[in-house]
Amino acid sequence: MAGEPPLAECLSALNLTESSRRDYYGSSIKPKNGDWNCGTRDMRNMGQPWFRFAGDAGTRLLNRCVPAYSCGTHVAIWSDAAMLSKIGEVTKLLAYGSRGSNCRYELHSISVLRCSNDPNDFVYRYDGYTEVCYRGFCSMK
Repeated sequence: MAGEPPLAECLSALNLTESSRRDYYGSSIKPKNGDWNCGTRDMRNMGQPWFRFAGDAGTRLLNRCVPAYSCGTHVAIWSDAAMLSKIGEVTKLLAYGSRGSNCRYELHSISVLRCSNDPNDFVYRYDGYTEVCYRGFCSMK
């Protein structure tokens, strides 16, 4: 892929930057706007755009379960699926919403695309159907 132009999905991806996305302790930290993160509804309302984690949010979708009220939301979305290694290939993966002591309280469908050789250069798309609040995407560095 060296020397090829960047992928359109990678160039146009929405950046999720809130530091609350990295609260893994059920601390009930709300994003800057003072309300719970409602990522699934927001992504559906925006036409399910590609997004990436950037800045204070970190660089990747979280790969482990966290307690409820983590990541600025009630139901924290994460995935333990292996991240793909081929640049430019869209892969579907299962993500989970954790609530209470149930790490796999809900299933969510997400697409992931690797943008470059950088080990953390991924964009994601929420492919699920739920518009129920409050479900949000957790991130890590």
